[in-house]
Amino acid sequence: MLNKLRQSINHIFSRQGKRAKQLLLLGLSVSLIFIFFMLPPNRAWVKDRIFAYYRDFGWQKNKMGIEQRMADRFQGSYTYSKQISAFFEQKKIKPYATVLVPPTDYFTQHGINYHVPESLVFYYYTGLHTVWPNSPYAQKANWYVHVKDKKIIIDSIANRAAFSDTLKALNKFNIRL
Repeated sequence: MLNKLRQSINHIFSRQGKRAKQLLLLGLSVSLIFIFFMLPPNRAWVKDRIFAYYRDFGWQKNKMGIEQRMADRFQGSYTYSKQISAFFEQKKIKPYATVLVPPTDYFTQHGINYHVPESLVFYYYTGLHTVWPNSPYAQKANWYVHVKDKKIIIDSIANRAAFSDTLKALNKFNIRL
């Protein structure tokens, strides 16, 4: 009996049993993945994240436009970023502008709930080049965003010395993703 088992195992892992080995590994892999997702925390994650997304996506795809889906998904981060970008689109200088955007803590301190996306994500949202105050390219910015009376203001940089002071002040805020 033991010899027959050994012969079967040797056959599976021999050159002639390559197809059988692939099928065995496939079955084992599928079984392990199934068991993994049947564990209670993983089952809840799949139900709440994967199936919910799949269910919502079909409805959103048929009933909402791309802009509305983006605004729904990314909320204030997307909406404020698009509003900042709209300023440059109106002036027709969007491709040439590099904008200094303060960190999230700056906006929070000034009463605005705006989670500032990192520069690459901001570009994905809007197509606008932005930099954070701690970036080595911050000195190359030619516009900057700030808050005045709980309103987001966009100004050009006219005085480089004053801008250096602005950078120093903004670098005191915690920059986080």
